Amino acid sequence: QHVTFTSTPKNISPLNKIDYSYINDTDGFNFEAKNSLVRDFSPLQNIPIFNEVMVNAVPLERILPYISGKQVNKLYLTGSDIRAINQLSSIQDIRMLDLTGSFDLTSIDGIENHTDLTEVNLYECLELTDLTPLLQLPNLERLILGPDMENLAAEQLAGANFEIIYQEG
Repeated sequence: QHVTFTSTPKNISPLNKIDYSYINDTDGFNFEAKNSLVRDFSPLQNIPIFNEVMVNAVPLERILPYISGKQVNKLYLTGSDIRAINQLSSIQDIRMLDLTGSFDLTSIDGIENHTDLTEVNLYECLELTDLTPLLQLPNLERLILGPDMENLAAEQLAGANFEIIYQEG
């Protein structure tokens, strides 16, 4: 099941009418609301497993209570107000994490607890000064950073067993 809101909806309450009993037999529910004006994400609480959650510039406290304690394979929180990765500690089985443009992110301590991560995107997370917790991710295959973090990565991630991609604007 994939739901995409493309016309900037304010109300996602129709999600309350869906029977999600089948979802555990799939990869999970895809929820994308990149440019939405949604204020109430509570209809997401009925969804037991997510393949993908994609939101842009949504305050973390608006969406986090409704995806906490659930499996979310791919989590895109671009432009979010996240300050520390440990705010995501209650989300399970994250394999891909995209925090592009999360300008308030100052710490990735705790990322090592998300051992299923294979890809992390920290492009434009300019307040980060310590990337070493990434070295503790046993399944990490790809890290995406901006060119402005190349020196920091070269210093702290030398010899890493994952690919580092420096994405241009």
